[in-house]
Amino acid sequence: MKKHFIYWCLLIYLIATPLAAFGTEFSNIVIFGDSLSDNGNLYTQTQGLVPDARQYYEGRFSNGPVWVEYLADKLHIDGSLYDYAYGGASTDSIAPPGLPSQIDIFLDYPPIAPNISSHSLFIIWIGANDFLIYNKKDYKTSSDRIAQSLENLVQYGAHNILVLNLPNLGAIPKMNKSQSLHSDYEERTILFNNALEDIISNLKDQYPYNTIYFFNVFTIFEDIVDNPYKHGFANAINVCPNFYINDNYVNDGRYLFWDDVHPTTEAHMLLSSKVAAVFGADIPDGNVAPIGNRDEVVNVGDALVALRFSLGLEMPAEADLCHGDVAPLDSFGSPCPDGDITVGDALVILRKALGIIDF
Repeated sequence: MKKHFIYWCLLIYLIATPLAAFGTEFSNIVIFGDSLSDNGNLYTQTQGLVPDARQYYEGRFSNGPVWVEYLADKLHIDGSLYDYAYGGASTDSIAPPGLPSQIDIFLDYPPIAPNISSHSLFIIWIGANDFLIYNKKDYKTSSDRIAQSLENLVQYGAHNILVLNLPNLGAIPKMNKSQSLHSDYEERTILFNNALEDIISNLKDQYPYNTIYFFNVFTIFEDIVDNPYKHGFANAINVCPNFYINDNYVNDGRYLFWDDVHPTTEAHMLLSSKVAAVFGADIPDGNVAPIGNRDEVVNVGDALVALRFSLGLEMPAEADLCHGDVAPLDSFGSPCPDGDITVGDALVILRKALGIIDF
């Protein structure tokens, strides 16, 4: 009798508990953007000419996969990444297809996928090339195009939408050697980002039953540039020297930037972890406390809980094991889970809690 009572209580709890409590689940990802998200579209369109395969990994504008590919893995989305991003795209470019054209392509020729539904995650990350390639000063027009594109997606039926703002364009190697360029492009970035944030706020008010996520890349990027070692990087200012060596995609110097504009795949991986955490994904981030009710903040309490797990004083649930298994760290300070929570994991979590490292 007691077992039946427990069973029904558990069932009611599972039914009544929102999905977000267990981590948001998506059936697939549909993304629109530029070279920061292009997983080979421009390379295919130019028949392998751009980007140069001797310097860029398999059609990506980096030395490895881009962030959305890592994100799909972290969210356990297997093979259902529909990537419409093109290197060189802006909010209105024709060739390569800009944001409106990318969405038109999706709407006119949707992927043969019956699981494009209310459980799909739609992502927009674009705008940098409006300033870097086309040297536009009118940030408002660029942000308004994104607003219209978001409206089109909502009208199509997109329920879950993620929008990312721009990193500080004044801090990339192409601009950071000149104080005037740095200041100019930093100002453009901030104005654009402010307008974008207003758009997202208005969209949330207009469509309260849709789930609109806004991710602040600018803030994270600034912290990486200011504190590179905390994030596993040794250089956040210059181009990785191996970029100039044909067919060498190794970032052994722990650089943030692969070329004078684009981040390394290691930076993409870090970004994907930060974004995945927004959705409550079970990733090795050190977040294990309070037990059974993680609070999304890593502090000394998490280190103490991990220590109790390691000593056998508490038994970690499967989700706790995913979050707490953070050691050892690779050369970039990223977790390499080994299947168990040990004292070493507790020490790594403590270092993160104290702000010595971040991942």
